[in-house]
Amino acid sequence: MIRLHHYNHDAEAFWLNPDLIESIDLRPTTVLTLTTGKKVWVKEAPEEVCDLAALFRGAVLHVALNMTSERAGEILSARATAADLEREAQLAESKENDQP
Repeated sequence: MIRLHHYNHDAEAFWLNPDLIESIDLRPTTVLTLTTGKKVWVKEAPEEVCDLAALFRGAVLHVALNMTSERAGEILSARATAADLEREAQLAESKENDQP
């Protein structure tokens, strides 16, 4: 999920699954059109929304590629929370930093 801010709601933050974004338009504010047809106006520039989506996808791939199959099974069977996945990513990153 990526954290964005509604355009006309005192910068109220919300979380959005970037896979739901179908298109991004700038007119003059940023308008996201979701796969559901809903339109969402956000304060972030289109480039920032794209960067956040790319970072999110990169983080998901990083966790998936550095996870053992045993750990993946544990996560799936336990229906891990986002915090579990974040801990897994931090552990994988610390292992990478420890390697020569």
